[in-house]
Amino acid sequence: MARGRAHDEARRGKKTPFGPPMTLANMRMNGVYAVIATCEACGHKADVNVDAMPERVTVPEAGRGLRCSRCGGKQINTRPAWHTAAAGALPPFRPPRA
Repeated sequence: MARGRAHDEARRGKKTPFGPPMTLANMRMNGVYAVIATCEACGHKADVNVDAMPERVTVPEAGRGLRCSRCGGKQINTRPAWHTAAAGALPPFRPPRA
């Protein structure tokens, strides 16, 4: 069975290059409508519904306008909340504050 070069390099311990970041459109096609937002300052984590954001936004960009509800930090990392797809539960949508 023939396998790709990336598979062979991974077996030998070489890292393969990462692709472009996932967009919200791609995330939604996979049944996920929320991201896990993690504050870099205090480590607080929360699921954030991103239905109101455009499809062209990437998952890492989704955290740019967020603020930590615990410490007020602005450095927020985001990743898809895969656990919400299986459970079907989403956090309620709260429009951004003006």
